[in-house]
Amino acid sequence: MLRRAKELGLRVGVIIAPILPPVKARPDVGVDLDALMRELASIGVDQVFGEMLHIRGSNIARLEELLGNKLTISREMDRRLGNLFETLLSKYSLKGRYWYEYY
Repeated sequence: MLRRAKELGLRVGVIIAPILPPVKARPDVGVDLDALMRELASIGVDQVFGEMLHIRGSNIARLEELLGNKLTISREMDRRLGNLFETLLSKYSLKGRYWYEYY
C-alpha cells in the first residue's frame, strides 16, 4: 500500500510504534528495525517516526503476560532505542525522528 501510494505521487509517512524492548521471542530489536528501515527506504517514504512502548494503564502487565517475559521500560532503554532509530534513519537516508518518552 505504501509503495502504491508513492507510485501515485503521494507523500508517505510512517510511524513505527510502539517499539518494544528486546524480549525472548525477539531478542534483537535492532535486526527488526533495520529490516523495517531498509524496506521503507526502498519504498521511498518521506518521513519515519518512532517511539518506545509507553507505560500506560495496564498495557505493560498485559504484554508481559502475553509474552511470558518481563519488559524493561526505562530512560536507559528509551535512549538506546532512540539512538538505534536515529542511526538507522541516517544509514538509510530517511527523514524523521524518534519521539523520546523520557527527556
